[in-house]
Amino acid sequence: MHILAELIMNNEGFLLKRTLAYARQHNYVKFTTTLAEARNVSIQGLSEALLTALKTYENVPELNIDEDYSLDQIATYGILQARRHRYRGVNLEMFLGMTIYYRQGYLDLVMESDFPETAKNKYLLFILRFFDRLEIAFIREWTSESKELLLEQLQLSNRNITNEKNKYLTIFESMPTPVIILNQDNIIDNLNLSAVEYLQGTATGTAYYSKNKSRCRIEQLFPWLAEELNRFMEDDSVRTKIEKDINFNEKGLRTILISFMRMLDVSEKFKGIVIMFTDITEVKQMEAAMSRLDRLHLVGEMAASIGHELRNPMTTVRGYLQILGERDEYLTDKDSFDLMIEELDRANSIITEFLSLAKNKMVKLERNNLDEIVMSIFPLIQAQAMAQDMTIELGLCQAPDLYVDDKEIRQLILNLVCNGLEAMAPGGTLRIETSVRDGEIVLAIRDQGRGVEPAILEKLGTPFLTTKSDGTGLGLAVCYGIASRHNARIDVDTSESGTTFTIAFPINKK
Repeated sequence: MHILAELIMNNEGFLLKRTLAYARQHNYVKFTTTLAEARNVSIQGLSEALLTALKTYENVPELNIDEDYSLDQIATYGILQARRHRYRGVNLEMFLGMTIYYRQGYLDLVMESDFPETAKNKYLLFILRFFDRLEIAFIREWTSESKELLLEQLQLSNRNITNEKNKYLTIFESMPTPVIILNQDNIIDNLNLSAVEYLQGTATGTAYYSKNKSRCRIEQLFPWLAEELNRFMEDDSVRTKIEKDINFNEKGLRTILISFMRMLDVSEKFKGIVIMFTDITEVKQMEAAMSRLDRLHLVGEMAASIGHELRNPMTTVRGYLQILGERDEYLTDKDSFDLMIEELDRANSIITEFLSLAKNKMVKLERNNLDEIVMSIFPLIQAQAMAQDMTIELGLCQAPDLYVDDKEIRQLILNLVCNGLEAMAPGGTLRIETSVRDGEIVLAIRDQGRGVEPAILEKLGTPFLTTKSDGTGLGLAVCYGIASRHNARIDVDTSESGTTFTIAFPINKK
């Protein structure tokens, strides 16, 4: 019988597919499990009992009128299954009918094998007698208990099922991820609390858990899902994910990862779709920041390679221009010499900024105070603002000390202040603030300019990106490099009424 045992052990998939096909054909899936794994467990249980019988009985286990089936190992498995299904409300006819089609699946496996006819008939008879014993055990168990005990067990089972349902409903409602369940007609069957919060964010005034929500088509409540849902419905894939930017009333523009999944129902009773939303705005921002830093580091490495090589000949040229400019024969060309020297100095300053982008640039971290750094350069900033008929406001919070490179932070502030002043018209006010929140010391520089265009906002910090006719496009790139070397984070909030650059430094210890 070991050949039959090997056949059964190696064909779990065949048995699952064949018994499921019979269940669908004869509508036994109506009140049975929807999950393939649960059906697989049933196949495994039957196969284990059958394999045990093959080891126990040398010959076909024929039936005997005087046999005590309560002592039979096969019957023991049958009794256990009978109790479990009866207490779930399954009647004998339904359970026995499904068992017959399980038996047919095992018989099909043998009949479709290439065993010799004699062996095949022996194996078929063994399987028949195995299931005969199971069925006798079912019937014996089903008819042995009183109606009162059965009613009591059914009530207990019903309470357990109700509690189990309530547990999973509570989990469903407690999930931070919005989930929407659609039926096969794209009508909302259910949605959890998080999904309702999204609904309120995109359709103001929608009542939570409206009585009619279950009769709404998904397009009515989430019109921005219609196109993607239709595309998924036309596809044969089981699941797919897309990213979409959605403008919420209160949260503003957010990037949402939308997951569409067909229900994993092998019984095909439920042919709907599950939709889940995941807010990945912060993840996308982090990816953009990492990409920006990668570009900065690449440019920095280039700068480190060529910066010093450029400075040496430039220094030589500048020196000779100074010497020649002092000679009498060139006095009439002094303005031209001065202009050339100024341009060389300008090129040198660009190289200096270029070098500050280097990833491996050394920073001297010392104990400093952000408020004191701001105050030390305030006269310079104020003079620059007054020259353009603008005002500087301070809102310093007596922030605690932190370990930073004083020179780099000065450069960071000056670069951002210069950008803010250039963005404003005369009469504007630029405000510099410090604060402490969530374990970070925060520096904020807020201008009253026109704001940053979306196309530029996505690329802020990219080297050589500039909107100024005489700009180098390195100022903000330098700022992002300084922030990176201090493990700080730069956030930008912009609108038509102005832009705020926020730099958050972790409160660190040396």
